[in-house]
Amino acid sequence: TGKGTQADLQALRGDLQAAETTLAEIDAIMAMEDYLGVKAKAESVQTLAARVNEQVAQAIQKTGKHKKA
Repeated sequence: TGKGTQADLQALRGDLQAAETTLAEIDAIMAMEDYLGVKAKAESVQTLAARVNEQVAQAIQKTGKHKKA
């Protein structure tokens, strides 16, 4: 794989780690009954997930490879 691909994978991993961290924060915020905070964090996770999904779709289209899970 080329350097661009490795950099792309690192960016995806970073986005996924950020989403996981944010999801963990949601539990604590929910326990404090800060529902506006929960909503903001959930929207952040949605944005990150959408970005990852788009990048993966572009990679699939670029390579023409589809793998079944």
